[in-house]
Amino acid sequence: MAAAYVHPTAVVGEDFKPAPFVIIDAEVVLGDHVITGSFVHIRYGAHIGDNVLIGDHVTIHDGAVIGEGSVIADGAIIGRRPATALGTSVKEAQVPGAVVGEKCQIGVHAVVMAGASVADKVIVGDGAYLAAGARADGDVEVRAFVPSLRS
Repeated sequence: MAAAYVHPTAVVGEDFKPAPFVIIDAEVVLGDHVITGSFVHIRYGAHIGDNVLIGDHVTIHDGAVIGEGSVIADGAIIGRRPATALGTSVKEAQVPGAVVGEKCQIGVHAVVMAGASVADKVIVGDGAYLAAGARADGDVEVRAFVPSLRS
C-alpha cells in the first residue's frame, strides 16, 4: 500500500488519517482528527483546523487556511494563485492565501482562488468559482461565479 509523505517540518495533530498518495509539504499545520482522501496535496504553510474532512484529488495551496469542522469535497482547489505576468514571481504578486471559515462545505470541483475568503458555515456549491479577492458571506450556488472585490 502506498504511503503518505509528511514533510519533517509539518505539525500534525492527533489521529491524522491520510489515505494513500497524500503529500503534506513543509510548515503545514494540521489540526486534530483531520482525514484526507487519496491524491491530496497540502502545500507549504497551509493551516488546516481540527476535524476537517478532505476528499480525493484535492489541492490546498500555499498559505491557505481551512477552519475547524469544514468539509472539502473531491477535486476542490483551495488557494490557487492567479497566473502572473511573464517574469513576475508569485511572491512579487503578493496574493495572500485563501481562507475558508469554520464548518464550511466546499463542493465537488469548486475553486477558491488565493485571496478569496469564505465566511463561517457557508456552503460553496459543486463547480463554483471564487475569484482571487472574492468574499462569500452567504451560500454560493452550484457552478456560480463570485467575482473579486478588488478593482
